[in-house]
Amino acid sequence: MVKEDASGTKHDVLTEAEISAFQLDARVSDVIKHSAIEYGIPVTELRVLDWGCGRGRTVIKLLDNGIDAYGVDIDPVPIRNAASALTMRGHDLQNRLICIGLDCRTPFPDEYFHVVVSDQVFEHVRDLDAMASELARITKIKGAGFHSFPAKWCFIEPHLLIPCVHWLPKNRTRRWYINSMIRQMPLWKNTKGKTTKERVEIFYDYSITKTYYRSLSTMRRILGNRGFKVRLNSNTVAIGRFRLLKKLMPARLRNRVSNNFRSVTLYTTRD
Repeated sequence: MVKEDASGTKHDVLTEAEISAFQLDARVSDVIKHSAIEYGIPVTELRVLDWGCGRGRTVIKLLDNGIDAYGVDIDPVPIRNAASALTMRGHDLQNRLICIGLDCRTPFPDEYFHVVVSDQVFEHVRDLDAMASELARITKIKGAGFHSFPAKWCFIEPHLLIPCVHWLPKNRTRRWYINSMIRQMPLWKNTKGKTTKERVEIFYDYSITKTYYRSLSTMRRILGNRGFKVRLNSNTVAIGRFRLLKKLMPARLRNRVSNNFRSVTLYTTRD
């Protein structure tokens, strides 16, 4: 579920070169530091979970910094591809990166984590309420969350890399559109050597079974119902470049519109 950089994908074995080049998101580091202050403990005493960990690069970086970090993902392939990197560092793969099911249940005790982070994951979760319920169960009181994902109304769908495909209903209309844009689609490892028709079906199946875009109001409601306070990152505002719109729109409406057209970062706190 995690987005990988150009140096490797989740289908490739994680290398030392990739780990060395990978940098933690500064916002994740800030959330972790603030949580340590909130709990009045050293950063190294925090427990952090990466939900949708992929090959575990974030987990490995946190472990290298002395933080008790874990990861979960529904896809066993990237977890297997992290095995050698974890073993070289003396970590047990089975205890650090765990494959979970679509029900989002994890093996961790109640109120286990001080911080939960995710990157490009929420748009892949079919049952967001199940995820929110599990996050509420395993997050400590006053625990923090950092979740970054593409907004429902972003223009270019970030996985298929074509405009507006995720705005279309999940039916023959979407399949037709993917077929018409197939020459613009990315080259995935599992599409190499496939016919055009086969590639269309792979992309279409991915878009209807692996992506679930929701409005921010829906996400706020689902997370709020599970006891989370939700704060939207103001840095997602993108409309500032359109000066006329900026002048004509009230600030509150301008921010709401902007935030639905770009990537979104949600900060959560468990009550």
